Amino acid sequence: NHALSGGRHSTELIAAWYRRLGLVFEGIQFETKKIFVSGMPWKTYVAVEWADVVKDRAGNPLPNQGVFLITMRWGRTTELHVYCDTVKLQENLAILVSQGVTEAGKEPIQDRPGLLQK
Repeated sequence: NHALSGGRHSTELIAAWYRRLGLVFEGIQFETKKIFVSGMPWKTYVAVEWADVVKDRAGNPLPNQGVFLITMRWGRTTELHVYCDTVKLQENLAILVSQGVTEAGKEPIQDRPGLLQK
């Protein structure tokens, strides 16, 4: 339960979450390690192993890594699940809060509190 947790299903809340991600982790970039694709065009499954590259406000790295699980239909993303080191994420958010990044300490943006997925 932190500023980047929770589940979002509406376009508005997903956009709000990405705005928060950009405010909290300024300049975040994702380095792709591996990509796995399976299925047909009408239902494609994609797994992306990644590491992020981002720094705190003092210039120190705040590394994390994880996997995106994506479901696509005819080339359009219909589901996106993000799995990362949540302990490390919470530690990184706490560091940013201590540096005055208030957005890093806010309540989750979610449309169904307590529900992570359908």
